[in-house]
Amino acid sequence: MPRERDDGSHGTLIGVVLAIAVIAGGAALVAPAFTRRDRHCHMTKCMSNLKQIGIALHVYAMDHDGEFPDSLSLLVPRYVSDPSIFVCPDARANGIPGTLHYGYVSGLSESMPPTFVLAYDEVRNHGGQGANAAFIDGHCEWMTLDELAKQIARTQMEATKRRHRRAATRREGRDP
Repeated sequence: MPRERDDGSHGTLIGVVLAIAVIAGGAALVAPAFTRRDRHCHMTKCMSNLKQIGIALHVYAMDHDGEFPDSLSLLVPRYVSDPSIFVCPDARANGIPGTLHYGYVSGLSESMPPTFVLAYDEVRNHGGQGANAAFIDGHCEWMTLDELAKQIARTQMEATKRRHRRAATRREGRDP
């Protein structure tokens, strides 16, 4: 009986399986790098959003004797034509719903200390790893959640004092 010739098909199948295993292993090694890159891109876009919000707040203040608005909603549509800047891309990627992913400290003016926080990331936006914040002087920075909480508390305390002083001035009949 003649012997059948081995055409190497078993070798080809093993080669394909090995190639798939190598590709899957490589993808598993590279996937975290893409995730980090995407997160960094989202954080950068988020900071850009806050920078744009900060600019809109300053333009509003120029039109209102240096006073910032009581709410971010007062910026639309005159000072912010694209409301998508109020949506953090990292929050959206993490499935957080809503159209406003940034906090805002009301009751401030341009004459207040430049280190006061105007607008900031909501805590959940970046998975609790930190947050972006926009300051009165126009700069934005990334900070830990503890640092942000301290900055917001300090800013809110001064904003409350300012509101009380202005209310007292109005009661006395003087222009604030």
